[in-house]
Amino acid sequence: MFLGKRRPAAEDRLLPDKAVRARLVVCANFGAVGLFYLALFVCAGSTYAPWALALGVAGCVIAMSGAVLVWKSRVALGPAWSLLPKAGEQTGVVTSGPYRLIRHPIYLGLSIVAVGQAVAFSSGPALLLVWACVIPSFVWRARRGEIAYQPLRGVVRLISQANQDDRSACSLTPNT
Repeated sequence: MFLGKRRPAAEDRLLPDKAVRARLVVCANFGAVGLFYLALFVCAGSTYAPWALALGVAGCVIAMSGAVLVWKSRVALGPAWSLLPKAGEQTGVVTSGPYRLIRHPIYLGLSIVAVGQAVAFSSGPALLLVWACVIPSFVWRARRGEIAYQPLRGVVRLISQANQDDRSACSLTPNT
């Protein structure tokens, strides 16, 4: 029953295909966020402490600012948004909204939300997990997304170069 199957070559075992890598990154990201919420639930601080209200309000303000950043970034992406990175001519590279200032504003916004929640619940272990697990998983996911969009960068450079050439040609052409 198992005799007909050959073991894959060593290089094939070490380098799974891109879809498997993309899923691995997403699963690691979900795992880090799940671990964060578990720590937030289990290790929440006391609500009777004198600083509980101040931390709760400060954490809510921090989390809401992160949520607004996520929302504005998602609106700016429009149809280009997906759970797994996808590159295509129909989506292109988004450079409007928060993307004109920040390369990955959704990941930044979600990180800010997590920090705000950890502060609001006055949970030191959850805050530690944000810095040790959640943010590194977002960085890993962002880097994998960059690799997926690598072929589009040349197209974007060509388009921007053509636009600059057109502008310089228009400025050299006399008005008649």
